[in-house]
Amino acid sequence: MPINIILKLAEKFKSLSGRLLLTGGQVRDNIRAGTFNFGQVRGDFDFLALGLDMQKILAAARTVGPARVVVRKSGPSGQPSLVRLRQGPAGFDISPPKSCGEVGLGDLDRVLEQDALERDFTVNSIYYDPLDRRIYDPLGGMESLAARRLALCSSEAVEKDPLRLLRAMVLISRRGFTASGAFLKTAQASRSLLSRVAPDRFWPEWRRWSLAGQPHLGLWFLWETGLIKFWPSLAKLADVPQVRRFHPEGDAFKHTVLVVQAMSELRLPEPERRAHLTLAALLHDIGKPVVIKFNEYGKPITSGHSSAGVAVARDFLRSVRAPEEIVKKVARLVRWHMELAFKPITGPDLRAVARKLEPYADLVDFWAVSAADWNGRRPLFEMYPYSLAEFLEPVAGEIKAARPPLDGADLIRLCNFSPGPEIGQALKKLARAYDSGEVKTHGEALEFVRRKDG
Repeated sequence: MPINIILKLAEKFKSLSGRLLLTGGQVRDNIRAGTFNFGQVRGDFDFLALGLDMQKILAAARTVGPARVVVRKSGPSGQPSLVRLRQGPAGFDISPPKSCGEVGLGDLDRVLEQDALERDFTVNSIYYDPLDRRIYDPLGGMESLAARRLALCSSEAVEKDPLRLLRAMVLISRRGFTASGAFLKTAQASRSLLSRVAPDRFWPEWRRWSLAGQPHLGLWFLWETGLIKFWPSLAKLADVPQVRRFHPEGDAFKHTVLVVQAMSELRLPEPERRAHLTLAALLHDIGKPVVIKFNEYGKPITSGHSSAGVAVARDFLRSVRAPEEIVKKVARLVRWHMELAFKPITGPDLRAVARKLEPYADLVDFWAVSAADWNGRRPLFEMYPYSLAEFLEPVAGEIKAARPPLDGADLIRLCNFSPGPEIGQALKKLARAYDSGEVKTHGEALEFVRRKDG
């Protein structure tokens, strides 16, 4: 249990004439939960160490488990090193006050206030002493927490670390906070500061956003503050009007926000799919600004946006340093998300789609994007008519492309093919025939290949 480790650490610090306070998101979330047992809380723990230098902090941490000194290479300038202790899946980061260096325990209120002013948001700058169970709140974080209001610890907080703008997007999406008026004004004036952030730091925040319970709220925060313009391909979606018959909700950005919301509301059989599917929802129509045209009646036409969106989606994901596996999954879903739009769901069509998605995505992913895309056309459209089980019923629940009865080795052995591109062409024709139901058995496959080859 994390609470046992926390208490053991705190007792060790006390025995060395130091003091250990818990702060950050764990304190925030436990206050909201009304408990400090930390049994149901996941993630890492952030501690403030008072009265000990780094070597003593490291020695104290090593009495609990393997620990090492880490120097943060990003964030506010002058931020000191910290000691990182790991116990199972949990991480424990222990650092001296952010602005005072190694200090004693004399003026605790002053030390906590100065430390808090170097942090990001007031809700993350509440301190908890696990030994005497006392809460310290130097900047009014409890009031902000009660109001679910996100306020900066200082007017310089964003200037010190512009990534805090994206951390706000994540907190708003995960915890349902709203930005204070002062923070909104700061964010609106700070878009250019994001260019100072090392690109490698973007992905952890976008990943946390993609796993949040209400990611659409974070998108509206980016829109309201103008931060969305830092990613022009997203901002341009608002320039794309849509045909009201198919999109009563309005422009392509409004549709995208609703699709992201709809995706977060789907029950997925595997929660780990959530990250790439949320990003697929975000980027599914990203090609529309590239291809939009207007007919003689002024009607917007976005034919071909799914294929045009692949390169744009890849560029966005790589700009935030998404892992290549995520890039490939999302790109494949962006490319084929319209394949069965407004069509009956048949076995041959599903098998053909599964083959186009492989090896990076499958029919569960396709169903999720299809359902979210459909449900993101509010308020006039009814909900997507197929549950996952109903969607997969025509292919007996199979989610990946089925293997035809023959492979390349069979073509060489049984059909006198020579190694070369002809084998690939023959296998593609056979796969299409198999998906359509024209070929079912091994014998039929042999006859099909010999007939086509002859």
